Amino acid sequence: MIKPGNNLEFYVYCFALIFFSEIPHSELVKSIQITGNQYTKDHIILREIQHPVPGDFNQSVAQEDRDRIYNLGLFSTVDVSEQDSVYTVTVVETFRFIPFPLVEYDEGKGLSYGGGVAYKNFRGLNEKLFFGMIFGQERTWFLDFRDPWIAGDHISINLGIYDFFSDGKVYAYEYQEKGGYAGIGFYRGDRNKYDLKMGVETISLNSVGVTLDDRWALGTYFFGYHYFYTVLNYQYDTRDVFVDPTKGQHLILHLKPRIGLENTHNYYQFNFDHTYYYQISQDFRNPVLSIKSSLFIQKLDHIPPFSYVYIGGEDYVRGYSPIPWQNPEST
Repeated sequence: MIKPGNNLEFYVYCFALIFFSEIPHSELVKSIQITGNQYTKDHIILREIQHPVPGDFNQSVAQEDRDRIYNLGLFSTVDVSEQDSVYTVTVVETFRFIPFPLVEYDEGKGLSYGGGVAYKNFRGLNEKLFFGMIFGQERTWFLDFRDPWIAGDHISINLGIYDFFSDGKVYAYEYQEKGGYAGIGFYRGDRNKYDLKMGVETISLNSVGVTLDDRWALGTYFFGYHYFYTVLNYQYDTRDVFVDPTKGQHLILHLKPRIGLENTHNYYQFNFDHTYYYQISQDFRNPVLSIKSSLFIQKLDHIPPFSYVYIGGEDYVRGYSPIPWQNPEST
């Protein structure tokens, strides 16, 4: 006990009491509680949490957990906090069934229209099922299934079938493509994602009875192309939020070799895309600057007409026509 007469010890005691009372103490997290997930299974959320339990509450780790859960695309709101030593995750689920319109107008083809349905949280396991149909100048139907984390460390699968019909933009032909595919993907660390997809496709070009309509004549023939293809994708992703990022970068390397079957020639395509996001200000509507660069390469020999690439249209130089002779001679 400190005696009243010992002023020095009394002052030291008071100083120590005040000093240590001002030091912030982290709350100890002893358990995890998830609320608001009426349909989504608990383990879909739990596997995204990296905060140690038990352990001292860490706000930065909690924010990273919040971003990962939000990036699932299943919730409109995600909040992570510590309440009475409980790591509390509160979510508001978004719509599971999302109908979407499919409308496209092309100056060279005309109007195409249709619709589809996305089942974003199939079986409550973050599985995604897509089905759609398009009519008009382009006609197609497709069925696609995706599971972003079926096993292990973010091992994903992707299965699908489709049938697509259209007209050529530059050459006068009818184009029909049918195919199916199966893919698998995985992560290495938090930033590096690898995808492998394999499939078969049959592509038919038919110019018999097709009017030119300001297009080049391809010749009078019917020809079928048959391929077994492999798609190799690598992504380096540091975006904080996928839907509306405020910082980070996203790099994509895409290689697609096509192996010809039944006397069809081989060829390959390579894409490089890099997008950088920079937050300009946090004060006025949170503006974000994004800068994107792209590179496309494909083998020059034996490229079929439907894989020709032209300067023109919104994907390349705006203001130039995809039909070469409609541009000024100086171009």
